[in-house]
Amino acid sequence: MAGVSIGGSASMTPDVAFSSLLENYEFMKKFIEKNKIYEYYSRENADENYVFALGYRGIYELFAPSKSDEDIDKDAAIFDLTKTLKTNFSISADKKTGLITVSYEDNDKSYAPKMVDMFLEDASEYLVKNNLNNVNKKLHYFEKEMAQAQGFELRQSLSGIISKILQEKVMMQSKQYYQCDLLTPAQESYVKDKTKPKRGLILVVSFVTSIILGIFVVFFLNFIRSEEEKK
Repeated sequence: MAGVSIGGSASMTPDVAFSSLLENYEFMKKFIEKNKIYEYYSRENADENYVFALGYRGIYELFAPSKSDEDIDKDAAIFDLTKTLKTNFSISADKKTGLITVSYEDNDKSYAPKMVDMFLEDASEYLVKNNLNNVNKKLHYFEKEMAQAQGFELRQSLSGIISKILQEKVMMQSKQYYQCDLLTPAQESYVKDKTKPKRGLILVVSFVTSIILGIFVVFFLNFIRSEEEKK
């Protein structure tokens, strides 16, 4: 997305504003409840869209934890989910160009772009609502001062301030997302464009580990045999 300056007193850039909301537990809790995110992740077939190497999911099925609604503290689960979402979201900005990148990492690649869209919509609605509240308070104050002002120059100066505030208000409401114009819509990543697991690294580590364990087993067996020969 491209950050757009709307003038006025707004100094917080969109990327900072979005990132701050990721740290806001009350906002994230409402975000999860509104979009039924907890229900999505806790449903029975939540892993139906997972992609496995060679299409084989036997090992995953073997170690996958069974889901049960018994003895689940939903509030605690939602709190843990807010931590997970904060980790999975990535918001970065190029200060030179004003370009902002928002991405989400998930085991279900089809759900990731939906999460980005839902977060941007809810975060923008929240930020715009708060800013409009502040703008309306300023507008009310200066209009009150305008009505009580004496002298042409003072009234003209206050009129200019009110005009800027109204311009800020109109610009704020004209954007789909908070102070941003959308350049590239969120989209599902290509199946090979994965972030993890790094299977090559797993194979190398497994190979080296197996060699070390093999050497250890050989020395251990040799030690046992030598002890038996001594006896």
